[in-house]
Amino acid sequence: MPHHARRLIVFLTPLLLLAACGSDQQHTARLLNRRMQARLADDIAAGRAAVQPRPDGTRITFLDASSAPGGPAVSDPHEGSLRASMVEGLLDPTLMRVAVTDTSTLPDDQRAARIKNLTDFFQTYGLGQMLLPNPPQRPMPLGAATPMPPGLTVTIALQCPRRPGIGYGSGAREPACD
Repeated sequence: MPHHARRLIVFLTPLLLLAACGSDQQHTARLLNRRMQARLADDIAAGRAAVQPRPDGTRITFLDASSAPGGPAVSDPHEGSLRASMVEGLLDPTLMRVAVTDTSTLPDDQRAARIKNLTDFFQTYGLGQMLLPNPPQRPMPLGAATPMPPGLTVTIALQCPRRPGIGYGSGAREPACD
């Protein structure tokens, strides 16, 4: 093999591996976005929800106050179908981190109750390990330019392992983005 061909291979191999790793997360993010768009299609069409693709996941905003009640957590997963549809659209929970914020113009206590209700919903159905600590909540100023409309917002970020498919030592495969 000519010397310049070996140099080219040595130079390009790390770049190709890096590109392959990045594309796994991007592919998984696109899959997550497609699933959310499909699961929430009726709610999006009715103006109850908005979905915004992100490079590392997706952002869902509950636009209708009745879709994100501030009362006690719903005990029936089929009640409050917007939340149930969102959960059904999720991928492997070990690959995702979820942040819940409320940028609506509701009073502070109502925004806090809506956030608690949704985080309790995640906890009740065994998805609490996905939740990130809640940042301080501030309403969006009236007339402020935002990429998403104000409301109860769920940001889902993918956290893909660096080395997909490597065993834990017990022979079990580590969760991976595809």
